[in-house]
Amino acid sequence: MNLKAEHIGATIATGIITWLIAIVFPFSPAPEVPEEYPKPLRIVNVDSLAALNTAIDDARPGDHIIVKNGAYESKQYILIQVEGTPANPIVIKSESEDAVEIRGEYGFGVNGSRNLIISGFKFTHSQDNSASTDNIVFMCNDCNGVRITHNTFALTSNYDGQADEELAGEFMADWLGVTGYSTGNRIDNNEFMQKNTRGAFLLLLGKEGRVVQNTLVDHNLFSGQLYQHGNGGECFRIGNSALGNAPGNMVMEYNTFEHCDGDREAITIKASNNIIRYNTFRNNEGSLTFRHGNANTADGNIFIDGNNGIRVYGHDHRIVNNYFANNPMTVSSLLAPIVIGKGTVENDLSTSNSEHSQPRNILIAHNTLVNNKAAIVIGYGSGSYAPTLITVANNIVTGSTGKMVTVYSGSSVEFSINLLYPTGSATLGDVPLSGYMNVNPQLVILDGMMVPSATSPAIDAVPEAEAFGVKTDIEAKVRTGMFDLGAYEIP
Repeated sequence: MNLKAEHIGATIATGIITWLIAIVFPFSPAPEVPEEYPKPLRIVNVDSLAALNTAIDDARPGDHIIVKNGAYESKQYILIQVEGTPANPIVIKSESEDAVEIRGEYGFGVNGSRNLIISGFKFTHSQDNSASTDNIVFMCNDCNGVRITHNTFALTSNYDGQADEELAGEFMADWLGVTGYSTGNRIDNNEFMQKNTRGAFLLLLGKEGRVVQNTLVDHNLFSGQLYQHGNGGECFRIGNSALGNAPGNMVMEYNTFEHCDGDREAITIKASNNIIRYNTFRNNEGSLTFRHGNANTADGNIFIDGNNGIRVYGHDHRIVNNYFANNPMTVSSLLAPIVIGKGTVENDLSTSNSEHSQPRNILIAHNTLVNNKAAIVIGYGSGSYAPTLITVANNIVTGSTGKMVTVYSGSSVEFSINLLYPTGSATLGDVPLSGYMNVNPQLVILDGMMVPSATSPAIDAVPEAEAFGVKTDIEAKVRTGMFDLGAYEIP
């Protein structure tokens, strides 16, 4: 196997922590991220905010605006409305990464920009100005081909009384938002850290019934969403309750989420046709939740040592190749590793609402679940629309407590070639008479993960025709011949 450790953060300050975590809990291998930008046609050096504003106003394709290292106190928005070209983007970057700090009351505001790169800044300015930008502090509105990369977001707030819930709403802020008719943007290699207010670190929204399109969110660290008053404390959200049926075509990959404890939903998906893959979730209270929307995919994610997993509503979702370990939550919780809820409506609405769409045509395949107090839960919650057309196939589930499978309600729940192995006080739970085998999976530890040994009955157990289209594994390796059960395809 090639479980290569990937870096977690984007800054030197987190380098040691990143290295240690990567050794113990390695990521799936990721492609190399190009750090070189197109060569400048002109370099403009600035050493003040006034000079930066002038350089932005005068910017032309191919300009690299280099901000001299130091701390800058901003009293108003640094507005950016520029147009580069794909071959010659406009680059606004720090002289040295993480060595230009934007303090004070305001930071960057990007509007209608094309082919722009913002790189290497540390944003520690106030988030409390967000009321003037619809609760979004750093807004990239109507952007096309904008890349926000290698920055640190550690915004400040006058709100420091977590016990005072009455004041919490006054200090709500989403830190970075991509909005309007934006398309083709990238958020990568940034660090978002230590947020104690309501609102997301990162929000992808939209306009007039349309969610932002084709956003790539990759190789970021989201750490320390510490808001204590429940709903509204996600780390990341795409869409909203009125945009569930809107396709976003977002890809979120190779990110790390740690101590995302502000909401039961660390990631909230409220749009359709998005892919969340190859991310690592460690020590979180919140889950990856398909809250509104259809045809979303969770592929190759790692969930370790937290009260979290994947929770699903809506139609046509795929939960494949994910790894879940050491979740202490019991079946009575929304935060078990895999939870398929019940619907209060049959289909998502197109207006603002708090309903849950009926789960229908959901694939749960080639996942590995080890040492969790609960594992796969189907039909949890209230509502009149029980899940239907649920396929549970080619998974490995083992543990010493609780049930391997719990089915509260549901119709047409089909099992196929699963390996379920309860030990200790654990039981198989609510399983049919067929579609699984109760044998020891013979797992071994490799690079901190539990994978099938060479003699495991999970090896070569699945004909390709019965793999439900799952042709790669948790490491993005192509499965060949007879496929292996669980998330890993053993060479």
